[in-house]
Amino acid sequence: MFPKIPPWFQPYARTLFRAAMQIALTSAVINMLALTMPLYMTQVYDRVLSTGSIPTLLGLSLIAAVAFAANAALDALRGVALSRTGAWFDENMRTPVLRSIIENTSAKRLPPQVLLTDVSNIRNALSGAALVAAFDAPWIPIFCLILWFIHPYFGLLAIGAAVLLLGLTILAERRTRAAMQGVAQGQARVGSLLQEAAVNAETVRAMGLEPQIRARLGAYGQLVDEALENSLRAGTTFSAITKFVRLFVQAAVLALGATLVIEGMTSAGAMLASSIILGRALAPVEQLIGALKILVAGRESFIRLTETISSHATAVTVTKLPSPTGKISVEGLGYTPAGREAPALTNISFTADPGQALAVVGPSGSGKSTLCRLVTGAQPATKGVVRIDGADITGWDRSDLGRHIGYMAQTVELFSGSVAENIARLGIKDDKKIVEAAQIANCHDFILRLPQGYETQIGPGGGYLSGGQRQRIGLARAVFGDPRLLVLDEPNANLDLEGEQALIRAIRVMKSKNITVLLVTQRPELLVAVDRIAVIRDGQLQQIGPRDAVLKPQRPNAQGAPEGTPAPQENKA
Repeated sequence: MFPKIPPWFQPYARTLFRAAMQIALTSAVINMLALTMPLYMTQVYDRVLSTGSIPTLLGLSLIAAVAFAANAALDALRGVALSRTGAWFDENMRTPVLRSIIENTSAKRLPPQVLLTDVSNIRNALSGAALVAAFDAPWIPIFCLILWFIHPYFGLLAIGAAVLLLGLTILAERRTRAAMQGVAQGQARVGSLLQEAAVNAETVRAMGLEPQIRARLGAYGQLVDEALENSLRAGTTFSAITKFVRLFVQAAVLALGATLVIEGMTSAGAMLASSIILGRALAPVEQLIGALKILVAGRESFIRLTETISSHATAVTVTKLPSPTGKISVEGLGYTPAGREAPALTNISFTADPGQALAVVGPSGSGKSTLCRLVTGAQPATKGVVRIDGADITGWDRSDLGRHIGYMAQTVELFSGSVAENIARLGIKDDKKIVEAAQIANCHDFILRLPQGYETQIGPGGGYLSGGQRQRIGLARAVFGDPRLLVLDEPNANLDLEGEQALIRAIRVMKSKNITVLLVTQRPELLVAVDRIAVIRDGQLQQIGPRDAVLKPQRPNAQGAPEGTPAPQENKA
């Protein structure tokens, strides 16, 4: 019934437990004050009407009014506490969810919108009426016991009704849980497909794939609709049965009370009070069934959320190291993608000193891009180690190390915001450093020609810019702040001749600043700016050495290059 709490969530669970205890105490007082009305009615019927005492009626009414006011105030406070608990959970889950989205490289990773929906479902379960009913439910036996003291027949009727309704609740929970699991799986498929369609929108339009995607969305949507219909059918059916049972039992208690009054075994006031107490006792069960969909969705979301982010939820505390110089040492590096047996990289070892530029070349699919991700720590290695200034890269604080690394992936993705914000890595804008980085990346002039210059909004993912413009701004972001390690994956993929010349100048500027440069390229023009070349084939390091030493044995008449790579021509510009 209750999901297992993973270790990373236990500090949050302790805070939630303390909040639950406070809310439970408030609920206890509210439920005790709920006896005000039946006690008031009993006293009015049995004392005031029999004696005709107005002062007694006024005194009883004053006490009841105070109790009603306290009940209303505590009920409002409980609602506020539940709302704040849900808001606290939502706020504190943002960091684990974000870290999971960034760090999770598993093949089973969930789309971000699914994780956000899970957080929202849990918040709704924590702050809604369903949890109020859950806190009131433990008082059902107490109310049944009070009815027993009024008369055993009332107690037996209440116990029988409570057992029946609780059984219906358990059965409804099982039926609803299966339906909600189907809803969650279907919604995850729909969300994932829509995300893929958005990322590949140009391909979808160019190749006319919209009908196929629409058909697949329809199939996924039909599964969601069927699951939702099953959930709704189960919820409405059990809700209707519960309502019938509750109304029937309330009528039965009046009939039983009338019989007892006629037989002289109880009073009219006790009969009416018993009807009110029984209604109060059974109300949480009906509320639970009505809100069962929210509770089950919250439970399933909690299980999925904790399973997904359990290994990425907490940051490892590490000792802060001094700023690196940029010396890189790769030792026996290997990587096997999730779900595959064949490694993408095997036993890669090399070093790179500050001020050096190392080019990684080789056929497509040989693992060059994977090497870039491993060297920057963007992806964890399955074997071996990457060291910066002798320290394992996993031993660095990621936020601190990130300031000293410049990285441009093969596909440059920018963030919604201005050009300046993207170059400044979404941090505090330093105009001087932003302009300097743009000038190094040769994008300063075209930025000035944009409608608002550096303050131009570039749209989601930089969609308002061309591929070449995004690549230049990505390069400016990489060199921003003079990082000690610059890793460029196919940096000239979308650049024209002028852009390539500017890129060569940028690499030389970085070397002059004693920055270590690692770049992947399929085109020979950039090789004139590097000091060493590493050749990778089939995930293995075939050769590494000085540029000319690597190129000469493979080029006839000193004009060849590594396999499939023509000899570079020195740019005299």
